[in-house]
Amino acid sequence: VGSLSDLLTVLQDAGINIEYMYAIPGKKNVDDAFMIFRISDEDKAEKVLTAHGYHSISQDEVATL
Repeated sequence: VGSLSDLLTVLQDAGINIEYMYAIPGKKNVDDAFMIFRISDEDKAEKVLTAHGYHSISQDEVATL
C-alpha cells in the first residue's frame, strides 16, 4: 500500500509529467501488477526512477507478462 503514491511523488519532485497511466495484472503470477506510463521525459524518468530503486521493463517484456 502506498507504493504508487511514492512513485508518483518521485516523478512529481523531478518535474516529470504523466500523460496517462494504466495498470495491468500479471498473467503468470496473480500477485503481480504492472503500471504503464506515458510520460513527458522518458530518459529523465528512467534515471530518476532507477536512482530510487524502481525497475522498468521494455515494451517487449510487457507482451510476455
